[in-house]
Amino acid sequence: MKAIVGRNALFVGLFCLVCGGTLFWVSCGRNTWNWYRARHWLPAMATVIRSGTRDFSGDPGVFIEVEYAFEVDGQSCTGSTHDFSNFAKNPCRANQMIAEPLAPGRRIQIFYDPKRPTDSVVDRSFDYRWLMGLAGLAWAALGVGFMIEDHRTIRFVNSPPLNPDS
Repeated sequence: MKAIVGRNALFVGLFCLVCGGTLFWVSCGRNTWNWYRARHWLPAMATVIRSGTRDFSGDPGVFIEVEYAFEVDGQSCTGSTHDFSNFAKNPCRANQMIAEPLAPGRRIQIFYDPKRPTDSVVDRSFDYRWLMGLAGLAWAALGVGFMIEDHRTIRFVNSPPLNPDS
């Protein structure tokens, strides 16, 4: 009977591990990785070509769109990344962020990857909203715990009795 419980623990553990890992990566892992990579990117001045916001379907937030041009060692480059999430929950705040600071023709500071100048960003600061993705790590840890319990249960059920007289 305990082996059946153990098999359910394995299934639940794998499910939690996959779902938790996916939640972590989608909500904060990718953005945090990009932020980590961009810590050593070099600054450059760029000219804003266009900027605006685009609504998400069925979501109250907006997507911040910006396009800018800059030069690196005489090579012309363009970029379109505002920040690593490119998402503003509050549309009014997003419009304030782009109204004057990102007006077309304005010169702005951007950061680019010296190895691949086409990778660039306007705002490379860390967004604390990404920490909500740590809940995904908690789910993944729960899944690992279930899988360890499954291993212990199967080992206990299949082990010989401790008292040879019984």
